[in-house]
Amino acid sequence: CNALLIASPVNTAGVIAVKNNTITTLSCTGSTASVNGFVLTASNASIDCAFNRISDLSSSTQSGSVSALYINSAGSYSLHHNILSNLFAPNSTGQNRVNGLYVGTASQLKIYYNTIRLQAASSSTLFGTNALYCSSTPGLELRNNVLINLSTASGSGLTVAYRRSSTSVANYSLSSNNNIFYTGVPSAQN
Repeated sequence: CNALLIASPVNTAGVIAVKNNTITTLSCTGSTASVNGFVLTASNASIDCAFNRISDLSSSTQSGSVSALYINSAGSYSLHHNILSNLFAPNSTGQNRVNGLYVGTASQLKIYYNTIRLQAASSSTLFGTNALYCSSTPGLELRNNVLINLSTASGSGLTVAYRRSSTSVANYSLSSNNNIFYTGVPSAQN
């Protein structure tokens, strides 16, 4: 289930604006139900996603996942002044099952002044969450964000504020600064 899907083909001549939206109380059921507030997959587009509020999304299935913003296409993205919170997958099994912002593929990302707050849990024996998950491939500039993840991990799952797909930071901009990453009281799972 997606509240908003921007996918190819789109006119890539200008900037696509996704602004001033409120998405709340979206849930899906089914054998593999994944829930996403916005899915941005328009190849080679330039997207400005700002001043949006996405909250209270949930998937009740064991294989489902939840992401407020899901990006998985080459393009330039400016994400700023968004508030993402209250994402739940209470029966889900696996790592990365709840993500405030999930970036699989992109060319360039500028992420400024966003607030992401998670507090999810699952009855599963393996459960992990990320306020921000980003592939190590795109160029990323991360400034003035508040990323809070107070979720309860289980098994080998982790509660992470900012997770990358690898340990490489080659594409992480040196201009990144002034972010708050918080995962609660330090433990082996956060």
